[in-house]
Amino acid sequence: RTMEPVCPLHDLRQLVRSLAESIAEVLRDVQSVSLATERIPWQQGLAHLGLADADQRRLRHLVTGGEPPEQMRLGTHRILLRASVMRLFDAAARQLGLCMLIDDLHLMDPQSLAPLTYTLSLLSGCRAICVATARPTLSPQLWPAVVRTTLEPLPPEVIAEVAQRAMGEPLGPRAVELVLERAAGNPSTA
Repeated sequence: RTMEPVCPLHDLRQLVRSLAESIAEVLRDVQSVSLATERIPWQQGLAHLGLADADQRRLRHLVTGGEPPEQMRLGTHRILLRASVMRLFDAAARQLGLCMLIDDLHLMDPQSLAPLTYTLSLLSGCRAICVATARPTLSPQLWPAVVRTTLEPLPPEVIAEVAQRAMGEPLGPRAVELVLERAAGNPSTA
């Protein structure tokens, strides 16, 4: 993934679509056996939660990349969209339970991070959990009420082994030295 998102709210768009698809899968599983092999469109996941038509419309705009209606000023649309996202996550958490796994939180676009942070702060009394990975440089002020676990860097010999397995052959001493320096204990950059 690149450092710059393709468009504003790119990451929030992915989370909302993933959640709606998961809800549609739950809906498929609890309906009649004849539907067991059919895929249910993600849009039905929104309807299944009992979201208002206006919320569903705004979330469809978000997921499909549609532009906000012209009659709605950009600021108003953002406020209403944030409320719709909040209602989606709240309804999912209360009705089904919610478990979100987010990798590389530090790469999330700021336009997505702000409404996600706000929404998660409102779910404290619900069956909801969010597990996220992020670089240690991510500001603790961003999500101050979360439990943080900092993983220590991997030992140099483990990093060297990861690099050698990825290359499929032994590395020379200089190559190992460069890999260790660049990786700084992180196997994903080895």
